[in-house]
Amino acid sequence: MEASFPPDRFPASRVEDPDGAVRFVLKDGMEIHRLRPPDLVYDYETGEPCGRVDWHGRVLPLLPPVTHPEDLPPKNEVEVEILDD
Repeated sequence: MEASFPPDRFPASRVEDPDGAVRFVLKDGMEIHRLRPPDLVYDYETGEPCGRVDWHGRVLPLLPPVTHPEDLPPKNEVEVEILDD
């Protein structure tokens, strides 16, 4: 059996979403497959999420919280000391 794929659509790109889901997108933007995010693991004592189970059954820690851009100082703001000779 032979098959050919149109070069303007293939190969698909692998895209990882922030929630851990993986999807495959063709060059024209069509999504052809999506794998759901890994299951959450909860702490026994607190009941809070503490990790995710990867595809091999290992528990991976959750990523630290993301700092929102409004909390960050401007990139170009630098303290400069001017020395006069």
